[in-house]
Amino acid sequence: MSCIARPSLDIQQALPGSAGHPVPRAGRGRADSASARQRRRLHVLVADEEGLLRDALCALLREMPGVTRVGTAALGPALLQRAESLRPDLVITEYPGPAQGGAEIIAELKHRRPETRIVVLSFHSERNLVDAAMRAGAAVMDRAKPSRAEGSVLLGVAVQRGDGAAVKVLADRGAPIDEPDASGMRPLARAARLRDLEMVKLLIERGAAAAAVDTRGRSALWYAAGSRAAPVADLLLSMRVPVDVPDRTGATPLIASIRAGDEAMVRRLIEAGAAVDAKGAGRDPPLRVAAELGSEAVIGALLAKKPDVDATDAFGETALMAAARNGSEAVCTKLLAAGANPRLRGRDRATAGDIANSRGFSTLAKLLRG
Repeated sequence: MSCIARPSLDIQQALPGSAGHPVPRAGRGRADSASARQRRRLHVLVADEEGLLRDALCALLREMPGVTRVGTAALGPALLQRAESLRPDLVITEYPGPAQGGAEIIAELKHRRPETRIVVLSFHSERNLVDAAMRAGAAVMDRAKPSRAEGSVLLGVAVQRGDGAAVKVLADRGAPIDEPDASGMRPLARAARLRDLEMVKLLIERGAAAAAVDTRGRSALWYAAGSRAAPVADLLLSMRVPVDVPDRTGATPLIASIRAGDEAMVRRLIEAGAAVDAKGAGRDPPLRVAAELGSEAVIGALLAKKPDVDATDAFGETALMAAARNGSEAVCTKLLAAGANPRLRGRDRATAGDIANSRGFSTLAKLLRG
């Protein structure tokens, strides 16, 4: 029979080979090597009817060292069948209800695979259910209050699914509302990217920092701007979040909206105070980005604020050169009318006219060489 886990035990501690449950050593030499390989190559089976919990646990397990395979199963007889095919080192399961066989399923699984560790995630306060699971051969983890890492994963999955009720429950149980997930994204940023206004409101109401950035330096506004999420952006802007915070590549929310080709968002950010001229090393001028993408409407919105039309990127390219490279005569015409200098040369000593000519845009080359 498996030893009984402490109620505060987290998922990491449940894994065979962890400090709490070490893989037995069989001696020196080859036996030790085999034991080390076992610790590094664990197969885990997660059984649960609730998609949120199952998906979150799988995501969490895949981030853990030593876990090389994670399978899923429904409760009941399907769990026994899946365990026979996967042959897991560890089964993590919600307590099966009467319709799924209850403790009998756990006992049968333990009978068929005595070497497999079974952990039941208990959300129940009823002592009789906990006792039944332990008698059947399972360890029990009280998941009424998830660990910080588990709460973060569960919250991320709930946000991804748009499950506001789950977010409320998790927040009440202490899940970190602002913790970045494995990809580095915060829950609020994820909701903004998904254009889920109600989820954004809920997370802010529960304490999420509206201006916080993720590990890539991107704020919720950055994701809203790049996802055409106008209602989300309006909410964040009404809270006076910073509009010009660049990510690690130097791209601001304005750049994100330009890349999305969202003229309305560009105008919205400019009205909120977004700078139309790049400032700082490595920053790409918004006008050059718009010219490269050939967006006439966005170019018009930017030119209305009279930016430096000859600003260059880190490679010495101006907006006019970018438009020439793509053969965009309409954009080049707008830029020339705004005062762009066609005689400027990039790092390769080529003018916009030279660039257009080298790419076969002869008519445009004549316009630029004027």
